[in-house]
Amino acid sequence: MALPAAQVNALKLFVSALKANPDFLHEDQLAFFREYLESLGASIPAKKAPPPKKEEPKKEEPEVVIEDEEKSAPADPIPEKPAAVEEEEEEEEEEEEEEEEPVDEDLWEEESDEANAPFGDADKNPSEDEEDDAYGFMSDARGKAKKGEFEAAIELLSKAITLSPKSAIFLATRSDAFLSLKKPKAALRDANKALELNPDSGKAHKVRGKALRHLGQYEEALADLHFGQKLDWDEATDVVVKAIQPRVTRMKERARKLAEKEKAKKIKARKAARAKAQAEYEAQKDASPGPGGMGGMPGGMGGMPGGMPEGMDAGFMNAMQDPVKSAKLMAALQDPAKLTELMQDPELGPIITKLMSSMPAGMGAGGPGGPPGAGTAAGAGAGAAPAPGAGMGPGFDADDLD
Repeated sequence: MALPAAQVNALKLFVSALKANPDFLHEDQLAFFREYLESLGASIPAKKAPPPKKEEPKKEEPEVVIEDEEKSAPADPIPEKPAAVEEEEEEEEEEEEEEEEPVDEDLWEEESDEANAPFGDADKNPSEDEEDDAYGFMSDARGKAKKGEFEAAIELLSKAITLSPKSAIFLATRSDAFLSLKKPKAALRDANKALELNPDSGKAHKVRGKALRHLGQYEEALADLHFGQKLDWDEATDVVVKAIQPRVTRMKERARKLAEKEKAKKIKARKAARAKAQAEYEAQKDASPGPGGMGGMPGGMGGMPGGMPEGMDAGFMNAMQDPVKSAKLMAALQDPAKLTELMQDPELGPIITKLMSSMPAGMGAGGPGGPPGAGTAAGAGAGAAPAPGAGMGPGFDADDLD
């Protein structure tokens, strides 16, 4: 009967781990396995000596001068703050340093009523007389606007737009009149239409920028105002630009600091996760039991070579040097049921699949009751096949092979 596939795969993974790091054989949990290999005539390579520890130079103790207690009383030592407390205090100080943005007194609410000012017939081609009449209406509208009669100005400009709907200047001027009535939504509607007809309308860009400014969309407003000023500079618009430029600069600086803070938090979290994984790996390495359920190894084994054996996948070798990945592999060795789950790992899955596919045929299951590889010539060096169930780890029963 063949061994369960999960046990065979775990055995393959265990052998690969030993090839990658023969020092595993010197773990106390694997003492029984070393004795078994030596009984087959295998030679166990010596464990690599740990690097010598650097001796710290002895510090000379300063001479203690005893003074009169009344003259000099010893100060109480100041306890050091834990690193976590210091980090929290630093974060609080950073938050306290951030100043609140001053309230903008010039923000407007969007008007609730929809502007139904006409745009006219987009396909209309006005005659010369209609063009003249349209400009006459705009001239009258400007006179009304100077008197503060913006509603009347809007009616006159609507007549001009009806006569000449393709003229951006009429729409831009009506947009300015809506802005004077504190109707930013209607002003945006006309300004956007004017820019559809003429993207280089300086007046439309400046009116739209002012409307956006009063709606709190400062960055978009500043872009429109700058562009409009390049086309047609005026002092009133320059005052608006200078008023919101510092606010936009502070907004960008806060956004930059926030992005840096978030990046620092992510880096800190990654470091903490890696340190935790390293600690778990070290604890698992010190306390993990030897893998159970191991059958006999093929006979005729020589010494366990160091370095990268021929045919060994470089990806597996690199994985064994990484504490996080190595911990996952060792967990799979302890519990073969986890091997299937590990095969789904995007990094380790392909490595294990490639490793198993490159295993020699002698790693397959042996005859009934024998260890993996016992049915091959390589395994014959172990002598006669053991009795059913012999050589099985504590996790196996002879009945498991039925």
